Amino acid sequence: MAFQSTLASVLAGFVLMLSRPFDVGHWVRIGEHEGFITEITVNHVRLRNLDGEHVVLPNEAVGSRTIINRSVEGKLRHRVEMGIDYDADPEHARTIALGAMANLDEIMSQPEPQVFPIRFDDSSIVLELRFWIDNPTPQRKWRAVQTVIQSVKSAFKREGIKIPFPQRELTERSASGPFGTTNADQPNPDQRE
Repeated sequence: MAFQSTLASVLAGFVLMLSRPFDVGHWVRIGEHEGFITEITVNHVRLRNLDGEHVVLPNEAVGSRTIINRSVEGKLRHRVEMGIDYDADPEHARTIALGAMANLDEIMSQPEPQVFPIRFDDSSIVLELRFWIDNPTPQRKWRAVQTVIQSVKSAFKREGIKIPFPQRELTERSASGPFGTTNADQPNPDQRE
């Protein structure tokens, strides 16, 4: 049994080395593990996750999981969702958001950033901001996200475009309905003295 497991891992290691889905230094996601590849051997793959922990994955396990390589293309697209008030014009908000992202050093100018209205939420129309970063690393990704959010939020504030918080609208129903409301000034007929 132990020999079969070792042999399966070695064979999986050769398959990984021939197919080369990643190299040392690449930022990858393997199943639920995400980090940078630090070692590839015949028996295992070692990666350093984003918390600085070293994770050793047997090649057999690596070969049976989905592998996402975020480094191989040299660029990475990211999305940020931002809600605007229902009173705002989505096309105007889209133009303002594109302008706010136009000359940011943290994101690529080609491919150009994009903005699309994607859905109606309870309190807002949701816009999806799409942009690319080059030489992707987690630090560059989060720096770009932070810069895009700050820039677009500031531009919306200057233009008077509200980013709403969740709201509920309450209306009073007639007392004759099945879910009537009581007025604080009138005694409740259900209360007994």
